[in-house]
Amino acid sequence: VLYFLVNYQLFELTFAPSGFVTHRVEYSYFYDRELSFVGSVLKTLEIFFISHFHAGTVLSLPILLAALLARLNIGRHTQAERVIWTIVAICVFYGFYTWIVYLFGEHFPMLVEYKFERVRIMLPFLWMLAFALALGQLRVKSPRVVGFFLAVQFIVTVASHDEFQHNLRQLAGVPKKPNFKEFVAEDLYHQIDAYIGRPKDSYRVIHLGMKPAASQYNGFYTLDALMAIYGLDYKHQFRKIMKQEIEKDEDIMVYYDEWGNWCYLLSSELGKESSAFLIGKDQDRVVEELNIDTRALLDMDGEYLFSAVRILNAEQIGLQFEKTFEHPDSYWKVHLYHVVGPPAMAPGDPTDKF
Repeated sequence: VLYFLVNYQLFELTFAPSGFVTHRVEYSYFYDRELSFVGSVLKTLEIFFISHFHAGTVLSLPILLAALLARLNIGRHTQAERVIWTIVAICVFYGFYTWIVYLFGEHFPMLVEYKFERVRIMLPFLWMLAFALALGQLRVKSPRVVGFFLAVQFIVTVASHDEFQHNLRQLAGVPKKPNFKEFVAEDLYHQIDAYIGRPKDSYRVIHLGMKPAASQYNGFYTLDALMAIYGLDYKHQFRKIMKQEIEKDEDIMVYYDEWGNWCYLLSSELGKESSAFLIGKDQDRVVEELNIDTRALLDMDGEYLFSAVRILNAEQIGLQFEKTFEHPDSYWKVHLYHVVGPPAMAPGDPTDKF
């Protein structure tokens, strides 16, 4: 029910079509998946015992042991067992969903567009429900055992929590990623806003090596974004900006063309992993040759590029370097480029790519 509520817009587009064509029609479910029976079995076992990064970390073995002890304790099937069998069914469904799409996806496109495999988000709740039911059946005869299981699960849950690990790294002085204050970097963006000196709604910005969410938080209007639903026409128009760049690397091209939820400016030199959009001020990275169409960028009212990396061929592609911005409380170092458009080229010049 929650999945339907959160994704109501997607279901509305399906069951009450308005003529709006989303980028999801170009989804290719198999762009990053292999059809393998052994792989599906391993995927099932992995999510059962290790969980999934979108579903939270749960230590399943102590819960299974608690459920087994509860079964032996009362000598009959327990409610915890029934919940665990539900978990098994979800894990098998998730592990073999690729085969379901392969066999039925052509006739039922919703299997691809909605990715019902994401029922996995229910797993942490179901594991905790099974755990609570098992402990409830153990508490009368074995209160110390219950205390032991609670202590183990608490320690593991806290120790594996992403924010806990991040705080430990912060205390040790070796942060792996920014905290909220460093990420949104309000003081840094105030500096950029003051430098540009124009109403934010009068221009659009795009990013390289950094996520647009921070700019959006600070009130900037961005051409790039992480979007679950947006227009197919917009996806194609945005692609024109980086057509030459993504065609250098087939993996990156497929990543955008056959998925595209991350409507980001992609670079063949930076790659497509999450770290390629979290380049901090201490990394001091550069892009030697960025091939983007700045005329297409201007056509979308894109006037500024916020870049976490220095672009060595900026002038050749129509980017004018303005200034580098830093702040002690910011994770980012932003190199600000003004989009002036491709330089004029002589007719017939073979270097004219525009």
